[in-house]
Amino acid sequence: MTPGTHDLLAWADVENKVKELSETKNQYTLPTGVLVSPFAPLIEATKALREPGDGWAAPGEKVTLEIRIQNDGCADQKDNPGHEFEDSIPAGLQNWKVVSATSGRAALEGNRVVWDGAIPSHGS
Repeated sequence: MTPGTHDLLAWADVENKVKELSETKNQYTLPTGVLVSPFAPLIEATKALREPGDGWAAPGEKVTLEIRIQNDGCADQKDNPGHEFEDSIPAGLQNWKVVSATSGRAALEGNRVVWDGAIPSHGS
């Protein structure tokens, strides 16, 4: 089955072996979809800028850029040669000094944040 969202069609008594009042109503399409993930890594990254206090950062205040990398696929994302993730620091933000990661290795390369590591299936 191809990856994506599919309707689920259920059949009962396909060969009409059970006597029923109506032999034409043996199928039902569920009103919900079924998500089929590929047997491969399926990586998605989201980022959020966290400002101090009231949500407005004044010039010179510290802010936190949080990036979450998630694997929704059915296979692990391996730690391959080169970076698994890289992203430019948003314009107007400068003087980045600290980069950390809850797993793998994060670093600054110029105005880019880079990350290297593995992500298990359905992990982040």
